[in-house]
Amino acid sequence: MFENLTTGWRIGKAIRKLVFGDKGLLVYPLATAIAAIIEMVAIFGTFLLASGFSSAGYIAALIAFYVITTFTSTYLLVAMLLGFRGYTSGKRISFSQALAAAAPYSRLILEWALFYSVVLLIIRLIESRMRGIGGLILGSAVSIGLAVATVFVIPVIIDEKAGPIDAMKRSTDFFVKNFGKSAGGLIYSDLYNLMFIIGGILIGLLGAVIAISSTPLLGVPVFMVGFLVLIFGILMTTVMSNVFRFVLYEYMNGKKLPEGLSEELIRSSVKKKPV
Repeated sequence: MFENLTTGWRIGKAIRKLVFGDKGLLVYPLATAIAAIIEMVAIFGTFLLASGFSSAGYIAALIAFYVITTFTSTYLLVAMLLGFRGYTSGKRISFSQALAAAAPYSRLILEWALFYSVVLLIIRLIESRMRGIGGLILGSAVSIGLAVATVFVIPVIIDEKAGPIDAMKRSTDFFVKNFGKSAGGLIYSDLYNLMFIIGGILIGLLGAVIAISSTPLLGVPVFMVGFLVLIFGILMTTVMSNVFRFVLYEYMNGKKLPEGLSEELIRSSVKKKPV
């Protein structure tokens, strides 16, 4: 356990240096969040106003929201990883150039968005139909299984240009083959940013308490600082987690590591199943 924590911390530091070498990578998750908010307001507003807030209108809006936001977030993630690849290969590309580089993947991304949205809707339907602890356990188990099966889907789509079902199969096979029952640094590397997230929450709570109980003029700025630290932690977690998966997938498939990441460090995060 302690060894995994140490390895994860070292990986987190190494990935952070790579990410901060191209700070433009932080733009992608921020753009994803902004796009999701805009899409949510536009989609639900359009469908619900047109249908008079009926159940059918809500379901149609939910389906459209899943598909469109999944497509947008996946497209931006592909663009971010292509931008990262360009940066580490010495050919840094801009945000607009990365978006253009992701365009050839549009069909695969749309197929993935449709497939993933259908799967999510089925899971939500199962959860809504089943009551009690049994339903909660089943829904949680299916959600966790889906999360594990899709850990490396985006790298698979980028490198293998695979369709959704094949991408999920290859992602699952890669995870099981290279990690077995222990994800090593894949899990613990996120701990590096946890201090920002927890710190942001604590600072925000402190600011809220100060604003309510004594000095609003002091509490509001403290709350805003906490909020910004929290957002920074979330952005860093998103970027670093996806960059690490991408690097690990490509390395385990025979490609070189980016400068600044040692082979020994990456290998120590991989726990292969005994043959």
